[in-house]
Amino acid sequence: MTFDVSISGCFFVMAWSPIAWNQKRYVRTESIARPRAQGRALGALRALGDLPGVSRLLLVYFHYHLAFAVYPSVWSYFGKAQFGWSPAMIGGSLALFGAAMAVVQGGLIRPVLHRFAERGTVLIGFVCSITTFGLIATVTWGSAILILTPLAALAGVIPPALQALMSARVTPERQGALQGLLTSASALAMVVAPLVMTSVFAAFTSASTPVYFAGAPFVLSMILSVVALVVFRRVRINPAHVD
Repeated sequence: MTFDVSISGCFFVMAWSPIAWNQKRYVRTESIARPRAQGRALGALRALGDLPGVSRLLLVYFHYHLAFAVYPSVWSYFGKAQFGWSPAMIGGSLALFGAAMAVVQGGLIRPVLHRFAERGTVLIGFVCSITTFGLIATVTWGSAILILTPLAALAGVIPPALQALMSARVTPERQGALQGLLTSASALAMVVAPLVMTSVFAAFTSASTPVYFAGAPFVLSMILSVVALVVFRRVRINPAHVD
């Protein structure tokens, strides 16, 4: 148990750090004001009413983080239950994923945004995410998971593109409030996801379960990603001009 928890923690640090760093790179920097509510999750969420035009995009953002958190939540348990992986194999797979995320966030996000713009980047990211979750949930060959690592990492282009879209819809003096909301949304997802994902995993891998399915949490993440994609496609990407 101790090893599994530490492995999940290592995964979180390796995979999440480049995402957080790049999100800051793509936020608009002019005249960022820091509201009092920033740093307080519930207080920041109350600021949503002052930021018209971002509620659906924020919902997409939250769903992404909730779905992505399946990796640090259950990866070590899933690898052992589904493939009989050893601790060394689990650690190696996490290191590979962290390296792939670093490559995507550090080297691919800028050219992808330049080529496909924010909307196209989000769509590409969700296609990769949905495909990967579905395949991970159903494959029975452990090496196939490693082959899927680059595809899974490509979903990391989603947060910076979403943040750029939301930033373009918010006036300069409200950029701080937006950052508070984004921080609150991702933090809330990181609190909720482990509870939900581990509960789903336990329900489908316990000795008394009528249907054994270790990949159930990844199916849930796939569903969350599909919902996020549907919501995103209903958003009209035509932000008003911000002086």
